Amino acid sequence: MIEFFGDPWPSGICDEGRQVTTPINDDCELCGEGICDQDQGSFMFGLDGQKKPVHRECSLRSVMGGIGHWNNHVAWCIDRHDPDGGYSYRESALMVWDLIHELGFNAEYSTRPFDQIWRTCL
Repeated sequence: MIEFFGDPWPSGICDEGRQVTTPINDDCELCGEGICDQDQGSFMFGLDGQKKPVHRECSLRSVMGGIGHWNNHVAWCIDRHDPDGGYSYRESALMVWDLIHELGFNAEYSTRPFDQIWRTCL
């Protein structure tokens, strides 16, 4: 069963998962920063096979790309090889979380072939 920590948020993870105690001071597997008492997130398995906490925003950033990718893909991802746009992974993840919630996410994209989505974003 999927486990999550912190206050539930609208997501399949929270709808179908089980809430557990927040792993305060454990490092997020994705950004390396410690989990705080007000953070929300879930767990993934690390390369060592152990269950590791991840901030919900870092999890989203790992799928959606960093803020540099969203702001200027060519400059940040291709030219500078920095999809986080000069920010830390965590800072970028928080900005991507805010951006997606501000703009919304069209579910249509999740069912279209990647090359069609890519052309839409250019």
